[in-house]
Amino acid sequence: MKPFPGTLKRKEQGFVLTKPQIKWLSDVYPTNTNKDICKVIGINRGTLPYIIKRQCLHLAKDRDWLVYERCKQMHKVPIGCGKEHDISIQKFSTITIATKLSKEDYMILREAAKKSKKTKYEFIQDAIRKYIKENA
Repeated sequence: MKPFPGTLKRKEQGFVLTKPQIKWLSDVYPTNTNKDICKVIGINRGTLPYIIKRQCLHLAKDRDWLVYERCKQMHKVPIGCGKEHDISIQKFSTITIATKLSKEDYMILREAAKKSKKTKYEFIQDAIRKYIKENA
């Protein structure tokens, strides 16, 4: 991350950023944690959202970066969830279906998935899709 340009000035109405500081924040914000940004600026974490709101900056985190950060928290890096699931952002909303299986059925599912060289979840998805296509 590039160093913060200048020092942050506090005025009567609160912290005010200069144009180079606004540009720096716009460049850095999407792909860095708020904790790291605050450390570089020299403020506490609660002040950053206040500054962004006060300056009327419409900043958002990069969605692919958020997926990668989440993967790091789940200890799936360097592979990452996006690469593992072949997507980074779901394009459609999904529904989770939970079911209970006996131990015997679970073992059958596990072996069938292993034979087809898929995860259990991929195997179930393919089975459901195949059934829907046949009965549609």
